[in-house]
Amino acid sequence: MIGRLLGAVTLSLGIVATASADVADGERAYRLGDYGEAVKHFSAAADAGDPDARTRLAIMYLRGDGVDKDSARALSLLEAAAADDHPPAEYNLGRMYYGGVGVERDPKAAARWFERAIDHGDVLSAMALSLLYYDGTGVEKDLVKAADLTRHAADRGLAEAQYQMGVFHLRGDGVAQDKGEAYYWFYLAWQRGVVKAEAVVLRMADELPADVITAAEDKASQWEPAKAAD
Repeated sequence: MIGRLLGAVTLSLGIVATASADVADGERAYRLGDYGEAVKHFSAAADAGDPDARTRLAIMYLRGDGVDKDSARALSLLEAAAADDHPPAEYNLGRMYYGGVGVERDPKAAARWFERAIDHGDVLSAMALSLLYYDGTGVEKDLVKAADLTRHAADRGLAEAQYQMGVFHLRGDGVAQDKGEAYYWFYLAWQRGVVKAEAVVLRMADELPADVITAAEDKASQWEPAKAAD
């Protein structure tokens, strides 16, 4: 599962909003598929020290979008952005160290980068680090810690983490085994676009008492994301 999570990154995923005109123009060009124009704008902003632009440009070098793939260049850009405590850069550095992309594979270093990104408010890193704790990769295996990190991401709106909370409660991994709570999280994930949750919800709906289902669905209808400071 962690391989899928860490590999499924788009240019804009986890990137914070920016007031830089060059970054905005670069993002617009990227979405239109004009990678050359995107590189031009991101490079201009990156040269001016914008950590957002550096991160976006790094991802283009990792993917080979409009440029030759260059993991060393990407690493340099991400490190520069991370020096400004830019969470998306820290998250992507974690990905690079986890996968051994442009660097020697080092899950411990990946965990450290994810921890740093979490401290700066990054939700994707909470899910990534959760899976490291679940597998005992780069950190000591700790299902309670894994569940806590997943709950952190789920409470802040990461739908995939909400699905994973359903799995944890269904199995009793790091949390109390509770099918009603599992149904709640699966249902919430399904309502928020996680397609694979639908089959689980439909199956569990045939197994659980009607009052449990109603309570879970009512609870899901009132869900709101936790505030960043929580």
